[in-house]
Amino acid sequence: YAVALSPDGRLVATDSQYKYGKNGDVECFIYVFDTVSGEIRNRIGPLPDLVRDLAFSPDGRFLAAGLFRQNGIRLWTKEANGSFGTSPSVGNGYGAGVFGLSFSPDGKRLATASMDGLVR
Repeated sequence: YAVALSPDGRLVATDSQYKYGKNGDVECFIYVFDTVSGEIRNRIGPLPDLVRDLAFSPDGRFLAAGLFRQNGIRLWTKEANGSFGTSPSVGNGYGAGVFGLSFSPDGKRLATASMDGLVR
């Protein structure tokens, strides 16, 4: 449902769902690919819910994900080795899924739009 291209065009992030088990349980991940080699640079997750939007900050330092239902947002920081950490900052308190993310031009603020009718 979601894809984002880094500002320098070197990375692409996309969501993924993996069904397993007899009940069709789903695990959700974000994959970050190198756009030149096609190699997977990161596999982030499993996440608590489906991803509905992804966004890189203008400097490529942060990757944000808006999650379905009431699971809010997750924000990862790019580490020195070029990968995004496994311990995201978590933003909860949403009454519904987050379907829109946008960083300010300076990358210091993140706006979110939720189906609960609020822009944060």
